[in-house]
Amino acid sequence: MRLLQFFLSTMLGILIAQGAMAQTQNLFHNKNLKMIVPYAPGGSYDLYARVVAEHMRVHVPGAASLIVQNMPGAGGMVAVQNIYSREPQDGTSLAIMPREIVTNQLLRPEAAKYDSRKFGWVGSVCAYSGVLYLASRVNVRSAGDLRSREIIIGSWGQGTDSFNTPTVLNAVAGTKFRVVVGYSGGPEIDLAVERGEADGRVASWTFLKTQKPSWLQSDFISVPFQTGLMRHPELPNVPLITELAQDHDGKQILQIMNADSGIGWSFATAPGVPPDVLSVLRKAFDATMADRNFRADAEKRGLEVLPSTGLEIAQLVDATLGTSEAVVQKLRSILDLPK
Repeated sequence: MRLLQFFLSTMLGILIAQGAMAQTQNLFHNKNLKMIVPYAPGGSYDLYARVVAEHMRVHVPGAASLIVQNMPGAGGMVAVQNIYSREPQDGTSLAIMPREIVTNQLLRPEAAKYDSRKFGWVGSVCAYSGVLYLASRVNVRSAGDLRSREIIIGSWGQGTDSFNTPTVLNAVAGTKFRVVVGYSGGPEIDLAVERGEADGRVASWTFLKTQKPSWLQSDFISVPFQTGLMRHPELPNVPLITELAQDHDGKQILQIMNADSGIGWSFATAPGVPPDVLSVLRKAFDATMADRNFRADAEKRGLEVLPSTGLEIAQLVDATLGTSEAVVQKLRSILDLPK
């Protein structure tokens, strides 16, 4: 009798597992998935999104396709608001999120009509290693030179790192950046730098290596500092942005400003996606990150892969939103934002 009970319970467990597996397989059966990019084609977000989409589809059970759609506007906020409130909550729409998404929520709650904690965080390909690049004609040889002359920095909108970083540095490091907004994205600013209309911008180190290697090899540009909280292994002698601060308060502000570098190139779904659906997407993402074909393709394109799980990114979002109100108010004051 006990043997029979054991046999029946084992068979029941197998049937339940098979049923659950079949249900998982049917979640995306023959569905077309969409991956939204918040900026114009050609930048690092676009590059990461396309290589991930190309390989992740294979790991999403039953998916028919995973198509990339660029949705630039308002410094990435058009895409963020779209994925937050307009896209279906069935996991078929993903977005590679602006890394400033949490900072914007802290600093511009009246404009950031979303709660970053509600997104379904799928995972991150890589943390962000940023730099300020300047045309060599500006003749900036060290971070200290940034305090001695006006430098024109291109930006694709308030609320983005392209605007916040130079603006905050003017306040806490004594730099003299003149920030010009209105560009559609990094590629347009790069053209402006080549034409002599702008002097530089904040960019990812990965982007410069992969898309502008001739600039680096010919010394067309210089890199006076790097953003983030840790130096990139390839830039051991380039100062961190926090080293530019002129006092303790300034350093603390820059540390908070750069905390979202850990979000980097992260992917998320719309809020309200059921936990079992999010789990499937997270597993597909993790499998993609471990896929040798994906790794080889990313390396071929010069893209770094240092992944974080969706759970790790969700925890980072929670921690960043726990920033003290005093620091937030200082930042709002620097950026001339409502208190």
